[in-house]
Amino acid sequence: MISTIFPFRCALCGIKIESLGLCSRCWTKTEFITAPLCALCGDPLGYWGENTLCNACAALPNPFFRHRAVWKYGPGIKQLIFKFKHNHQIWLTEFFGYQMLRLLLEYYPEGRLLIPVPLHPKRLMQRGFNQALLLARWLSRRTGIPYDYSSLRRVKDTDSQGLKPAQERHSNVGQAFHYCPTFPLPINVILVDDVYTTGATLKACANALKAKGVHHIRGITLSKVIPLGGFKNVNDMLELDSPS
Repeated sequence: MISTIFPFRCALCGIKIESLGLCSRCWTKTEFITAPLCALCGDPLGYWGENTLCNACAALPNPFFRHRAVWKYGPGIKQLIFKFKHNHQIWLTEFFGYQMLRLLLEYYPEGRLLIPVPLHPKRLMQRGFNQALLLARWLSRRTGIPYDYSSLRRVKDTDSQGLKPAQERHSNVGQAFHYCPTFPLPINVILVDDVYTTGATLKACANALKAKGVHHIRGITLSKVIPLGGFKNVNDMLELDSPS
């Protein structure tokens, strides 16, 4: 009877709950990213302003690429993503998918094609699945937006991004992706991934698409590292982080 009333278990602590996801206590271990946001990278800002940029984007703008994330990358979300990617708890796809769907409909209703960030074939063989593809496929089924998992390829088996500083992360994934588009070229592409740390991976994907003539590129992820709020730098948050 109890299992009928409470058919699900919290993804973090495991107690029985009424609906898919987290218990009320574990929800407090997560923090949604809310407006006002940087118009480009999606970092939360402490002030409102139309098309306002954070300091990093103002210094080095990437106008053809915009990004939004569901959660700040903190301990609770870090643990959930680790379970998803490395403990093969792919049932989390639906829970994560619903959260990304809300963001997709709010910020990118004009999206016409979903492209998951690809894994290198070697890493795909090791893991057995691509978490970004699972998310993109789920979103596609819910929205009717097609997804393309074969045109964007990871041609360089990069070293782990885990504890690399920002500049090294960007150079590490440079030229790592190759885009072989179908014709006509897609418009309003949305890249899908799990974590935005420095943006190196997503921006490398966007550059590969742009090189082939795609100019309207957006990104959506489960979480984004915000190098503030008690963390001295990005690396302080990445003990459980790993390459895509």
